[in-house]
Amino acid sequence: PYNVYGGLQDNGSWVGPSAVWKAGGMRNSEWQEVLFGDGFETLPRGDDSRYLFAMWQGGELHMIDRQTGDSRFVKPLHPDGKTELRCNWNAALARDPWQPQGIFFGSQFLHHSYDAGQNWQLLSPDLTTNDTSKLHQDISGGLTVDATNAENYCSIVAIAPSPVTRGLAWVGTDDGNVQLTNDHGKTWTNFA
Repeated sequence: PYNVYGGLQDNGSWVGPSAVWKAGGMRNSEWQEVLFGDGFETLPRGDDSRYLFAMWQGGELHMIDRQTGDSRFVKPLHPDGKTELRCNWNAALARDPWQPQGIFFGSQFLHHSYDAGQNWQLLSPDLTTNDTSKLHQDISGGLTVDATNAENYCSIVAIAPSPVTRGLAWVGTDDGNVQLTNDHGKTWTNFA
């Protein structure tokens, strides 16, 4: 058996076995809730599955110790300390196949941590269209102002680092861009 990781809308992030050797099969008690809230991507750390990355809406990323229950907030900030990150309701997250503690995170930028979220580097400029007519829904004529991040737009929704070619990664955005880097973020090509 192997572990299954995932999130449930309004019901947190969970980990459990793929199968059990018990009469009657798997029970709810086999599963462990690792983070509350809206559950989204849940990934084990590449070098030790005791530690997980899990997040709730808007990219609120945590590193969790499954044995102790400790949770550490590890969502990146922009290096300038001023630029606000635009994270999708279901923000993009991917493990780095080349570094055991490496992780990629998407806002309007691609972020990378080599040390399980303790430190982050910015790997890209804004990879979205950055269409200002879609960025300010609070003044766009909408019926209500959204304070939940559910309606953030111009954000990264998919990250696919290559397990074959180091430094190659595809990034997709919710406003139609498909970007490729072959050099760990030094240069980007938009295929949209």
